[in-house]
Amino acid sequence: MSDAGVYAFALQRKFDYLNTFYHIEPMLDIRSPARHYLGQFDFVVSSDVLEHVEGSTDRTLANLRALLKTGGILALTVPYGFHETTIEHYPDLHQFRIEGEGAGRVLVNVTKDGREQRFTNLCFHGGDGSTLELRIYSYPDLVRQLGEAGFTDIRLHAADHPEWGIIHRTKLGLPITAKAA
Repeated sequence: MSDAGVYAFALQRKFDYLNTFYHIEPMLDIRSPARHYLGQFDFVVSSDVLEHVEGSTDRTLANLRALLKTGGILALTVPYGFHETTIEHYPDLHQFRIEGEGAGRVLVNVTKDGREQRFTNLCFHGGDGSTLELRIYSYPDLVRQLGEAGFTDIRLHAADHPEWGIIHRTKLGLPITAKAA
C-alpha cells in the first residue's frame, strides 16, 4: 500500500508484488477495497499509511484482513505510543476540507449533526500539504483491534540486528507483523 520506491523496487525483484496507491493506478481504497483484491494476497505491507485513512480503524483493519489469504502476513508500521487508546485528532470528522496555504492551513469540518469545526496546527507527513495525520495509534489498542479483525500471532519487532544495519533509535513506531487467521 503506497510503498516507497526503495521498498517497492526490492520487493518487485523478489516477489510477485503489486504496489497500490490511493490516488493513481493500481488503486486501492482500504476503506472499501475492490472485490478482486479480497483474499488474494500472501502478504500486505502497510508502511505509515493507516494514520491517514479516514473513518473507523476497526473497519480499516478488517479490510486489511480481507485482502489476505488465510495464513497471510500483514507487515505494518504506524505512529504509535503506549498510551491506553488511539488518539483521534479529529474524532467527529465527516465532511471536511483544507483551506489556506503553508503553516496557516486550516481543517474545516462539518460534523454529522451539522456543527462546523475548525482546526489549526495541522500535522502533514511528507511536508506541508501532503498527507494529513488523523491519529496516533495506541500500541495496546492496535493489538486489540488487530485481534478483533481476525489476526493472530501479532508481533512487535523491536530487536536490534546491527549485523544487518538494523538499530532502533526509539521503541516507538517499530514494525508489527500479524497473521491472518
